[in-house]
Amino acid sequence: MRDQLIGYLLDAIEPGERIELERELMANEALRHELSILRRSLQPLDATPDEYDPPVGLAERTCEFVENQAKKSPRMSPDTHRAVYHSHWSAADLVVTVGVMIAVSLLFIPAVNQSRLSSRLAGCQNNLRQLGVALASYSDRNDKLFPRVPTTGPTAVAGIYANTLLNDGYLDNPNIVICPGSALAEKSHAFRVPSINELREAEEPKLAEMQRSMGGSYGYTLGYISKGRYRPTKNLNRPKFALMADSPVALIKQSTVTENHGGGQNVLFEDGHVSYMNSRVVEGCGDDIFANDQGEVAAGTHRDDAVIAPSPAKPMIWPVALMDE
Repeated sequence: MRDQLIGYLLDAIEPGERIELERELMANEALRHELSILRRSLQPLDATPDEYDPPVGLAERTCEFVENQAKKSPRMSPDTHRAVYHSHWSAADLVVTVGVMIAVSLLFIPAVNQSRLSSRLAGCQNNLRQLGVALASYSDRNDKLFPRVPTTGPTAVAGIYANTLLNDGYLDNPNIVICPGSALAEKSHAFRVPSINELREAEEPKLAEMQRSMGGSYGYTLGYISKGRYRPTKNLNRPKFALMADSPVALIKQSTVTENHGGGQNVLFEDGHVSYMNSRVVEGCGDDIFANDQGEVAAGTHRDDAVIAPSPAKPMIWPVALMDE
């Protein structure tokens, strides 16, 4: 089982095995604890080196340099020429070979960069899966309810999810709420989630700064309104209900703008699976994950109306202008 858990963290198991393991994690607290220990052990592997693009025209300049050097080379004696001939090499062969090698490297470098992007996307998905396990554990001990976002006061923001999971012991590493593909990842060493007491004692503008950053890179569901009362989201294991996603930085109709993966977002659904969505609308149910049925960044208008909002968003009406960076 430990091998499977390591493969899970490294995204190195088959999709079917992953689904089965996630089901076991949802049901087995001891297994979730072991996963947490292994995750801490693998944390040093999260570091990603900087990316560099090759200089423009590198291949052409290198081939030209090799060709010029070949022209400057002293003429070979007949014996040397025969030796080179019998070895099947010539200056022209060298130029062609070097050119091929450079061409291959130029193809390889973008592939490496793409691999890094894919790695960051997978790392983000792994974070969301771990957050899904933490949220499932929380709901198990809280009448199947996910964390409640207060409607008033300094803790009345979506980012209180991160605070709750960490302070209540469901997460042991605040960097889990940081997507490897986000700008915040570059400053993850300095990231921390404030305590509730710190939020209550903070004054503006420090409080606003804490509220904006404490949720990390992700957005969180805001709950919903039923019979005029605000209610936290209940864990009904719904496969099309979005719990978390890459944080939206603006609400633009028929457009998706997130801070982590540009053209789309990773989304954690209530049943624990994670999917990459190019659209903000869930296929098959038509729910806009970044706004309620009235087009507002606020609590849902009914139980199945999921609304994912950035860390400083409040469950009541959230002005669109304040979401713009």
